[in-house]
Amino acid sequence: MKKKADEYLYNEALKYLGKYPATKKKISEIIEKRLKNKKIYQKIIFPENISKQELIENIVQKLDELKIINERHFIETVFHYYEQSLFSIKKIKNKLFQKGFEQSLIEEYISKKSLKKNFINKVFQRILFIK
Repeated sequence: MKKKADEYLYNEALKYLGKYPATKKKISEIIEKRLKNKKIYQKIIFPENISKQELIENIVQKLDELKIINERHFIETVFHYYEQSLFSIKKIKNKLFQKGFEQSLIEEYISKKSLKKNFINKVFQRILFIK
């Protein structure tokens, strides 16, 4: 029995996200791979008025609206992991970009992180100065 493409691909994305955290870009790639599989392609019925790319974008948008994909939390986790591994900021930026994060999100997170570190350093300097 054939299934609707949007429901089937949405469930496939949920299965993947249940196992691994992912970015919007990664989820789009996973759904595209599923579409290229001949067995899966034969199991599903595509709506006539929508392209496959639009279908993928709608699924990713739905996952984002439901906050199933939380890139801000994921970038924080990955950044912390690389920071603990003593990677340079430049290398961390490259790794995050390779993972599929948008450049603007990377820059925004790193700038917030550096402002926070500067504030903490100033507080410690004042504490040490008072003693």
